[in-house]
Order: sequence, then C-alpha cells, then structure tokens
Amino acid sequence: MKHIAFLTVCLSSWFALATACSKEENEQPASIEEISVFTSLSHSNNAVGGEGEAVKACLLFWRENDYHEILENNFSADPFLVSELEEKIDYYSVESGVPYNTRQSYPLGDRLLHVCGFAPASLTTTNKYMTLIIPEILQDGKNDFLSGDGNNSRVGKSSVPFVVEADENEDYAEKNKFKQLEFCHLTAKINFEAKRVESMAQKIGVQNVKVTLKEQKVPASLEWRKINSIGDEGGYFPIPTQETKSIELAAPENEKVVLTVNQKVDSCYVYAAGDHFHADVPEEDGMITLFMDISAELLPFKDGDWDESQATKRTWPDQKVTIKSTTGNALKMGYAYKVIITFDVWDIRLQGMEVDWYSGGKHYIPITPVE
Repeated sequence: MKHIAFLTVCLSSWFALATACSKEENEQPASIEEISVFTSLSHSNNAVGGEGEAVKACLLFWRENDYHEILENNFSADPFLVSELEEKIDYYSVESGVPYNTRQSYPLGDRLLHVCGFAPASLTTTNKYMTLIIPEILQDGKNDFLSGDGNNSRVGKSSVPFVVEADENEDYAEKNKFKQLEFCHLTAKINFEAKRVESMAQKIGVQNVKVTLKEQKVPASLEWRKINSIGDEGGYFPIPTQETKSIELAAPENEKVVLTVNQKVDSCYVYAAGDHFHADVPEEDGMITLFMDISAELLPFKDGDWDESQATKRTWPDQKVTIKSTTGNALKMGYAYKVIITFDVWDIRLQGMEVDWYSGGKHYIPITPVE
C-alpha cells in the first residue's frame, strides 16, 4: 500500500509539473528584452494611396517552428505577436535610426522569432493569416497592398535581437539593414497627367479632366505563398477579382490644366501578375496596351479671364495608348506606368511610358495623335 501511495504521489507530482510546463510553453513567457524592428518600403519614397497617404502596416512575429510550418501553408498555430505600426512604414527605416518598438518582450529560452507583415493593417483573416480579406470598399483601384516578406535573415531573439548595436567602427545602418523588414508593392501603379500646348494660351482652358480606365482587375484578397521551392522566403500575393472593371479617375474639381506643364490628374493601383519586385530581375521588353475614355471641360478665354459660364464638356471615348515596357506585355507588381494626355486646340494626344514608382521616367513612346 505504501508503494501504491508513493507511486500515486509521484504520478500526481509529475502530472502537475508537466501541466505547468505545458502551460508555460503555450503562454511563451516573456523575457526582459523588448522586440524592436526596422521596416522599409521597397522601390518608393512614399507609403501608399493615391494621394501619398501613410498606410499603417501590420507585423506578424512567428516562432521559428511555426514559421517553417506556414511556409508549407500549414497555418495551424497563431503568431507569437501581432503588432500594428504607429507611423508609416518608412518612418522606422534604418536610415531614420528609429526602430519600431512593439513594447512586447521576446519569449524566454532565447527562442527565435521570424517577422513578416502586410499593409494596410485593416485587412482581416479567418484562417490565421493564411488569407487576408480585402473588403469591397478597398476594391476600387485606389488602394495599394504590400507584403513584408519573411526569410531567415529577418529573425531575432533576446540574445541576438532584430535591432543590434554597432561598435564605434561599424556602420549602424549597414549592420541592421539585412534584418530590416522590407515591404514590396503587390500592385502595378498607373499615373495620369495632363497638359495644354502653347497654342491654347489665352484661347482655351481645360478643367475637370476625367479618365475611365477599362478592363482592369484589382486584388480581392492576399494569399500567403512560399516564394521559392527550396528557400525560406514567404510572403503575400494578390488574388484578383473574377471580373474586369472600369476604374474612375478625376483631377480635383475645377482645377485648371497648366500650360505646357505635366500636371497630375490621378493614380490607380491594379492587379498585376508575376513575382515580387526585386532590383535584379531581368528585363523583358514588351508592349502594354491600355484602353480608356477621357473627358474634360473646355473654357473660352474672355476679357482677360476664363469664362466659366461657357464651359463645354468634351468626351473622347475608346482611346488606346501603348506603353513600351521592361515587364513584357503585361503590367507587373512593383512597377509604375504613366499616361500623359496632351490637350490641343482641336483634339488630344496620348503618350505612355514606364516610370520609376516615385518619380522620373524609363521608356517613352512618341506622342500619337488621335484620329
């Protein structure tokens, strides 16, 4: 009986200890070191949005074993930490020297964490972040979407955190850059600009320029995907709407088009296939064709000013512009394109080009007159 009692006590003690350990394992008790991380936006000086609005990103911190499970689309566990940035992504870049502090500690046991993320942070999920749902209100072509890809460099633990100190002989930014979480664009950006030729000076003014861009798809959801078959990189990719749609773009109301100056009308962000943008991706020359309707109000110049009462709306339906590209014959995510509408006394001319995401131009097509 004494042996049975002793065995019962031992089993009870072992069960209590095992339960405590299991509970501790599941709760991932914290260490003293707080998790901070640098973030940046690839290929752009701005965040996101047609007006350069700062979009907040959401960061996902995964335990090491869980991260390698989700690389195979096995989202059986929850992230260790979900944290929303308080400022725009580039605010926390290594160049700024101000990392984002989650105010959450690393797990005990010096356990490794992987970081990845997405933007905007308002996207929701029903399957533990494997798929991100884009609400219909954001399927208007006016919203960009971003992926912060994870890999084996973007890792941290209490002894070797995401942000490391540099010796006086080391470059702080260079030492931290490889761990910085870089977000890439998951759409193609199309800018529209307008200008008037010199012959319209003090004759005809132009205002309320509008463009209807036809036959485009936009992202309907974002889906996690392993980026290469043998590596450790994973990120989000856009899944398009089933049907094409027309995207409405317009210049600010009653804003006059300046003479001989390329003036912004509006921008949109559309679905584009392919891989995430990388600077070393080989170029593939091609031609991209866009179809659109264009309208504007024309104003006569009278007595030293524009006569608003005589404004006449003019429409140019079914316009086509061709863009010489380095992305083959299709739009590609992370790339930007521009269409310039030139207003003349009698008609309009269109010019398309591939441009850097934030400024400048790459490949130009000569202006083609409308028949």
